[in-house]
Amino acid sequence: MDTRVRGVLIFECNYCKTFFSMVMVQGQKNVYCPGCSQIVKNSIGDGVTTYNIQKTPEPIVISNQDKLYLNATDIHKLLGISKSTAYELLRQKDCPTLNVGGEKGGRKLVKKDEFLIWLETKKHG
Repeated sequence: MDTRVRGVLIFECNYCKTFFSMVMVQGQKNVYCPGCSQIVKNSIGDGVTTYNIQKTPEPIVISNQDKLYLNATDIHKLLGISKSTAYELLRQKDCPTLNVGGEKGGRKLVKKDEFLIWLETKKHG
């Protein structure tokens, strides 16, 4: 996508003979050459500069529907239950959890499809 900027001044550096353009901002006093960093006092004209702006990609958002493994927060959101109830479900002995990061300080995760099957058996059992 191209963006055109009007009100651009064109400069030629007296020191290194570099040509460059710049959008002047109100109150701006000094213009510095991008080639040699010297102050350039006089513009040689005005015009329009075109910038090629690349569209930034949209961030990838992973929803609970896309996750393979769920934690207590995911279960809380998925089922509409409290977090403490979600933690209680994960602590049940027959819940098909996976301990990540150690037995005491680790996180409990559960494969989403296995959890939903387990939950159905609990509901009917």
